[in-house]
Amino acid sequence: MCNNCPLQSECISFKKNLTKDIPVSKPKKTLPTKEIYLLVINSDNSYLFKKKPSKGIWAGLWSMPELENFGNTPNWIKENLSEGNFKILKLGKHKTAFTHYKLNIHFQYISIDTLKLPRINNYKWIEKSNLKSAALPSPIRKILNSFESV
Repeated sequence: MCNNCPLQSECISFKKNLTKDIPVSKPKKTLPTKEIYLLVINSDNSYLFKKKPSKGIWAGLWSMPELENFGNTPNWIKENLSEGNFKILKLGKHKTAFTHYKLNIHFQYISIDTLKLPRINNYKWIEKSNLKSAALPSPIRKILNSFESV
């Protein structure tokens, strides 16, 4: 790269054969890591989604219900879906990164057997066959694709 540089004739580093040492590379900045906990709820081949606010991560896209931790899962399902009968089929973690931070997405894949999908304010059930056309963040798509065998 230095052999083609237009500043080569003026470059002290090149003249003294120090181009491997000078200029010194900036040390990489350590990115903070954030953790989120998502419930991937499946019932009758439909998934439960919540539209994200117009500002912030994944603004305006559809994501899964988010909890502070998985200790609240049974209560959340009972309060929001009026359902106590559910199975946690898979636990997992998906890692992704943004320019200013890393994000660890912890998820529980949950199956609920119900005859009628309950309606919840600010949430929407999306059929598996309609997921490709849904406005979903890329990490959410990757998580959903990991359930093909479940």
